[in-house]
Amino acid sequence: MEDLDGFSYSPWLVSNVTVDSLPTGQGAPLSWDNVSVHSESLGYVVATHQNIAVHPKGTVLMHYWLFPAPDSAAERRRLGARSAAEWAELVLDDLEQVHPDIRDHVVGVECMLHAHAMIRPRPGFMWHGKRQKIVDRFPKSIQWVHSDLSGISIFEEAYVRGTKAAQTIASARRANARAG
Repeated sequence: MEDLDGFSYSPWLVSNVTVDSLPTGQGAPLSWDNVSVHSESLGYVVATHQNIAVHPKGTVLMHYWLFPAPDSAAERRRLGARSAAEWAELVLDDLEQVHPDIRDHVVGVECMLHAHAMIRPRPGFMWHGKRQKIVDRFPKSIQWVHSDLSGISIFEEAYVRGTKAAQTIASARRANARAG
């Protein structure tokens, strides 16, 4: 489909680092969402943030890394050549900047490279009309709820798309009920 040419996706690395205790370090105390000014990664979240234990033992740190190279295809090939051990080292090196003793507490590291993660906005893409052409190509009975069609992958866009789709479907059902 020629209309898909403007859609661009960056590869992402999502890693689960299982630790036997909550990490310590300098700076702000551990939060649910943690980002370091010393890192090129997007940071990490503490997967057990809703645990109500007074003295939690281990946890999983979900670490995120975006690779926004200008040529996504070349970047995917480059990243795909790395081994699981290399990915784990990259992530642990990153975490070590804020948690110097992290390696003493790691139980395991699982890394998953996503070749096509979230859409990334590019100059001219938001308003060039290609996104709308894709929607217009299908019957009105198909509702698009993916934030890719907004050109930017954020929760708010996915929410708006889902809400609009639900409203359209509800309106069509009411119209059908009145006609039927």
